[in-house]
Amino acid sequence: MTATQKLQQMLAKAKETHPTLLADQGTRKARRLYVGNLPPGVNVTEQMLVDFFNAAVVQAGIVMAGLSGPPVVSAWVSTDDERRFAFVEFRTMEECANALSLNGIVFHGESLRISRPSDFDDAVRAMQAQGIAIPQMGMNLPTVGMPAGVMPGMDASAGMPVVTSSTLSAAAATAAIKLTNMIKPDDLNDPEDIEDIKADVRDECSNYGQVKTVQIPGKSESGAGCVYVLFADTGEAVKAQGVMHGRLFDGQQIKATFYDVSKMEAQSFS
Repeated sequence: MTATQKLQQMLAKAKETHPTLLADQGTRKARRLYVGNLPPGVNVTEQMLVDFFNAAVVQAGIVMAGLSGPPVVSAWVSTDDERRFAFVEFRTMEECANALSLNGIVFHGESLRISRPSDFDDAVRAMQAQGIAIPQMGMNLPTVGMPAGVMPGMDASAGMPVVTSSTLSAAAATAAIKLTNMIKPDDLNDPEDIEDIKADVRDECSNYGQVKTVQIPGKSESGAGCVYVLFADTGEAVKAQGVMHGRLFDGQQIKATFYDVSKMEAQSFS
């Protein structure tokens, strides 16, 4: 048996044991995340990002058990000083999807923007054509690690993730999601425009589950500028959040986060 045949046999065996542990390049776009807003004045290296995200996902409790090696396998950093960004590659699609919850984590004093790459939708279509399911954020979370709803912060001086009372943020999945960067102030001036946006959001989100209601607070109300969507169950909201988060809408990157269902039902927005 040649070395190539041995390698192919090893990959086939790995896929049988862990179907979403996909080492081949055909799923690479579904195992990568875009990392924007890298800190200026810092010589960010690929190894720095690999070490940082490996520590972050371990603290966040989103590492799949029973797999060998670190969850983050590589990184690529742009050399363009005007557009400081990077891509981080994970060993599994599940860990990659769950790492979307790290959006906003602070790295050397800057809140990182973490989202799917711009070519993710093309990758999804290609893999779905092959019968490969794309995991969504929140699926297959392990039962070890940090408590649900706790996100890692960052000690800017030490350069490693830590958890403090000032860096906790809600991340537990619910049946409601909050969408920001979809509405401009002028959109809230006309009630008809608001209703049109509601209808568009409902149509889009209905692709991921049963939408119970879509709420858009008025211009002078708390939560103005955001869209709130309530699904019939949490699983549907998780699917929508994983797809919507990081998408571009009218030149802006959508931020999709989970929202308290009881607050939404009481029309209490923030």
